Amino acid sequence: MVTIGHTTTSIRPNILQLMVENAADAQFIVDVDRDVFLKVNPALTDLTGYSEEELTTESCKYTDLIHPEDRPTLIDFHETQEVDTAPKRMRFRLLSKTGETRDVDARLRVVQYMGRRVTIASLQDITQQLALEKRLKGKSEATQTKVHKDNKIMLQMAASNNRLYQMVESLKAVPDLSKQLSALDNVNEVIKQACLYITNQETGLQFGSCVIYMSRGDQLEVAYANPFRMTSAVSTKDNETFRNLLDGKVDMVVTDEGHRVVPIHDRDSIIGILEVGIGRTLERIFATDDPVRRGAENVIKAIADFIGGQIANIKLREKIQLQAVEDKLTGLFNRRHFDEKIEGEFKRAARYNRSLALIVLDIDHFKKVNDVHGHAQGDTVLSAIGKLMGGSFRDLDTVCRTGGEEFAILMPETSTEAAVAKADQLRKAVEALQIDMGASKVPHKDGDTMHVTISLGVASVSPAIESADHLYQEADRVLYVAKESGRNRVVAA
Repeated sequence: MVTIGHTTTSIRPNILQLMVENAADAQFIVDVDRDVFLKVNPALTDLTGYSEEELTTESCKYTDLIHPEDRPTLIDFHETQEVDTAPKRMRFRLLSKTGETRDVDARLRVVQYMGRRVTIASLQDITQQLALEKRLKGKSEATQTKVHKDNKIMLQMAASNNRLYQMVESLKAVPDLSKQLSALDNVNEVIKQACLYITNQETGLQFGSCVIYMSRGDQLEVAYANPFRMTSAVSTKDNETFRNLLDGKVDMVVTDEGHRVVPIHDRDSIIGILEVGIGRTLERIFATDDPVRRGAENVIKAIADFIGGQIANIKLREKIQLQAVEDKLTGLFNRRHFDEKIEGEFKRAARYNRSLALIVLDIDHFKKVNDVHGHAQGDTVLSAIGKLMGGSFRDLDTVCRTGGEEFAILMPETSTEAAVAKADQLRKAVEALQIDMGASKVPHKDGDTMHVTISLGVASVSPAIESADHLYQEADRVLYVAKESGRNRVVAA
């Protein structure tokens, strides 16, 4: 008698045996309490490799054929499952006679059979199915891994392309900056515009800050900084980093803040330092991409070279321009520059009703100096007086050698009285000047010196003065009054 569900059905044992033996699935009946097979079908013997006789002996324990890892689950099922409940489906592994593991999909049901509590089981061998699923899963995971890798590569390529784009934009900015700097003719303006350009995010450079220092002896003065900083100068004696850069021992230094510091060269020497703070975007890139970091650092060096080159060009132009208006012997401006300057200053003073004074002077008895001591000594006298005059007046004033032993000083925003006082101060300084006689043809001892004096005439712009030429004529007229009055004196018009 077999109880199925809630119905107790009488089934002849031989009919049940026929059903089990002819089933395509592996089937068996297990005595739960004794842990032995009561009945197995041929499909199970094929699956396990054991014969029916081997499986149904008292020494063959049912649970011994279950994989050790799955055994607790099966034992728990047999011990706890109630009779006549719905079949339970589970997967576990059987151990074959040869030691192979077979994966099975089982339907298990506990029933009353011939007065005993038994489990009827129907098994399907799913070993090949699981192997196929595993292979498919492996291929799927491999495909996903490949897709992931491909996506990662694509992202890396995109990031790399973005960095390359940024580098290209940075490189494009360098000649643009060079073009802008080349149009400037003032050193301070070059420094300012370079700093502003470097920190302008629209240029593509993406740098965060910029400071340009110019060398002044043992000091580095902040010529321009963006953003503004309070520090105005740095002593190279106390800063080894800057000192090494100025000495040419290194071509770049990275500060603790991550700033890149490079020297600024003109044609012959290091004239300053460029310090560039890296922006946030570049900081992130620098952390992972050495080529981009090196590229950006090369851009900074190139910018420093452009700044230095343009400063050198401006200084060269100024030197050439100065040579055109400079008296080589004295280092003062020449007559050509004086003629241009007096015209402009006179017009400005007349237009805006401003004061303008003119001092003209010449060296007393200079012809005698040349005749007695020789022209070489005469040049020494001119050079010494020129040097004295060059350091005696304001930057606003124009000090010139107008020819031979004659000189002139234009003094804007200066009254007649102030000009006379300045002229007399110069007269006294020349009188006290000790001029080396090394070039004199007159016998002398080493270290011997000579003295000269000057006569000066002063004139100022007034309603009576009609032109720049008229102003010069008035100053020249009173100069001769001074000479005729005994020389070594100042006379005002």
